[in-house]
Order: sequence, then C-alpha cells, then structure tokens
Amino acid sequence: MSTQVAQKPGYRSVLAVNEHATDPLTNGVCDAIYVGGTGDIICRLAGDSADITFSAVPVGATLEIAVSHVRVSGASLMLALYY
Repeated sequence: MSTQVAQKPGYRSVLAVNEHATDPLTNGVCDAIYVGGTGDIICRLAGDSADITFSAVPVGATLEIAVSHVRVSGASLMLALYY
C-alpha cells in the first residue's frame, strides 16, 4: 500500500519521518511536516534547544514549520517535506 501526498509547488523531496528519542531527522531540518494519522507531535524546531508539543494534529494537516527532530509521539504516517 502506498501513501501519496500532493506536493506543494517547490517541495523538492518528501521523506518518511522516522521518530526517534534523540536522533535528528535523517536529511536534516525539514520545511514542513505532513500528518497522515491524527495525534500529538513532539518535535524540536530548528535552532531551538527544547522540544514543543503540537496537540491533536488532525489527519491531513501540513505544519509549515522547520523541524530538526521528531520524537516518538501519537501522530502517525508523518512525512518530512523539503523545499
């Protein structure tokens, strides 16, 4: 089963997010996060030293935020979008 996401003009790549307790995103800071399954997202914004929680993010939401880390959280099927 494949998941398809309509790319916003300008995105050069879309990669699955591998949530991890300590490691940053594999390809570095992303420009946005697409959420395929509702839930909370615990992440670290680029340049920050502390994590932030986005609560109850709905299915199909795209958060236009620069993120360096995505922690293990309740949301699923997340994709990192890169310009």
